[in-house]
Amino acid sequence: MTIKDPEQWRRPIEEQMALIRKLVEGGFLSGSGSGFPKEFEEELRRYIGAEYCLTLDHGSTALASAFYAVGVGPGDEIILPTVAYLGSYAGALHLGARPVLCEIDPQTLLIDPQDAERRITERTRAIVPIHYRGNPCDMDALMDIGRRHGVAIVEDAAHAHGAEWSGKRIGNVGDIAGFSLQGADPYGKPVSGGEGGVATTNHRELYERQLIYCHLHRAGIREELTNPAYRMFESEVLGLKWRAHPLALAIAKVSLDTLDYRMDRSAQYREKVFSALRELPGLEPAHSIREKQALLRRELRGRGLKLNYGDPKATLLESVLARGDRRLGAVVQRAWELGARFDAWGEQQNLEAWMRAFAEMGLDPDFYARRQRPPDETFPWEVVSTGVRREFLLEEYRRSKHGETLADCRERCHGCGILGAYGDIWSEEWRCPQPTQS
Repeated sequence: MTIKDPEQWRRPIEEQMALIRKLVEGGFLSGSGSGFPKEFEEELRRYIGAEYCLTLDHGSTALASAFYAVGVGPGDEIILPTVAYLGSYAGALHLGARPVLCEIDPQTLLIDPQDAERRITERTRAIVPIHYRGNPCDMDALMDIGRRHGVAIVEDAAHAHGAEWSGKRIGNVGDIAGFSLQGADPYGKPVSGGEGGVATTNHRELYERQLIYCHLHRAGIREELTNPAYRMFESEVLGLKWRAHPLALAIAKVSLDTLDYRMDRSAQYREKVFSALRELPGLEPAHSIREKQALLRRELRGRGLKLNYGDPKATLLESVLARGDRRLGAVVQRAWELGARFDAWGEQQNLEAWMRAFAEMGLDPDFYARRQRPPDETFPWEVVSTGVRREFLLEEYRRSKHGETLADCRERCHGCGILGAYGDIWSEEWRCPQPTQS
């Protein structure tokens, strides 16, 4: 599609140069823990909502220090998705640990929490969700897994500045997160400063372990260390100096100032593209299902309300079986022969066996679950009457495609048909308008 009157956004170079000039003229070309670097850490910490923020020289060293902070060492394992970058696990390799790759969700290209959990062993020290291209992983599932197994969740948030999960910004969800500041706007990381990195956490101990690992000669470092075990250190701590360059942070500061605006504009253009795609029969952006789940988790709150939802991969099979025809009999038999058992139980579901059975029988699951159906098609469940007219449901579907809603039916009856079907048992408890007799 064509964007009408596209915006020609330009990086605010003059603002960057003004900050750089101020640092150069003031002679602040190195250091951390005070002055501008400390101010930047505090501003970004507030933006993300985390308790602690530490600037570093690269995103990969931010993750490396995070691995040290959570105790990764020789013989340990970290679990991360197959869609990964060397910098996501190089720090663990240098600590003597082994990366273990797990599957991704083919719809999102993000880590598959269930497969990650299956790969946990007694050696596992951390799971590393990679928020690829700024798309948040399923942090609810991952944090639950981490708590149950005593495994740290170390987020690779190199692409995810400003991204949110359940109302919290990434960097304020997992145990610790590493961001990159590489590149220049608008083509670099969302907050970019040429080269640089940031780590955030809500755990004081993890923050202090990062300090002793890689912030040699940080101003006031001995005063920052509250753990008695670290009182032995002088300002050299363990000797690594991975602090960010102040000039890089000056560029990143201006980038942070424009982040919300750039994200808002990007979201607007994205929605225009997605709206156009939705007009194509049978096509929906792959990540939209998880986006809808995240929206419901964020907004559906209140006393007595509880949201339950399923894994889209698992519910695909449910959709097929609900919408299928007699040809599925051969698929069910073949899936059984291939070992499919107790498929109503998520931990026992053998999706691979089902997909193989579909392939061998020459049937496509998407034909049943995802294709656009004509309005006059007869559905398998139509033998069961719910009382709601088919025409009303079809019109509701059309309204939903355009974001339209009807007024509360407790205030005004819209003629869905249910009172006509069940008017004889109508009661005040339904809080429906009194049905009219025709």
